[in-house]
Amino acid sequence: VLERSMKKCAELLEPIHAQLRKEIVAKPVLFTDDTPVTIARPRGRVGSSQGRVWIYLDREGRHSYDFTDSRKRDGPQAVLGDYRGAIHADAYAGYDGFFGPEGATEVACWAHARRKFDEARKTEPELAVEAIERIGAIYGIEREAKQLELDDNARRQLRQEHSVVLVDELFAWMAKTQAEVLPKGPMGQALTYALKLETALRRFLDDG
Repeated sequence: VLERSMKKCAELLEPIHAQLRKEIVAKPVLFTDDTPVTIARPRGRVGSSQGRVWIYLDREGRHSYDFTDSRKRDGPQAVLGDYRGAIHADAYAGYDGFFGPEGATEVACWAHARRKFDEARKTEPELAVEAIERIGAIYGIEREAKQLELDDNARRQLRQEHSVVLVDELFAWMAKTQAEVLPKGPMGQALTYALKLETALRRFLDDG
């Protein structure tokens, strides 16, 4: 009974969900990520599988969720295939086909880059902490912008005046440090991840 009730509610709410998603993907900037969920097998079958819940979010904080039974590209393709704005996301390879001169603009996520260095603290704490502190200084500029309630233009100006030099110094440090660590170790992988995404990680500097 509960399952049928939930299904009926979902059917009634679908037009609202469709309109909400339409409005979100009409915006010039959106944010997306995914998280794994366990899918129980039907009665009589053993084990479970892993699906994904995807979120699509605009700057106003409106959320649209999608569910797929895998992490294949066809899930986000159905939502983002025609999108031409800026997509703020992690480095999931399934997004790569959306980016380019005729497509969307990739904006990489600093939180995902920072997480890699946090994971490297167990093996190379000094280098990892230095990376985290350098990223923390960039975060500090963003906190200042939020506290001052700056508009987009003023936020961009603040970033140009204070964040650009921090980002330049960080990537120069990462390029130097990459030659000093094992490439397949946690620190090496964190550096490779960030350096590969340098262009996309820098995008926030030029757009408030």
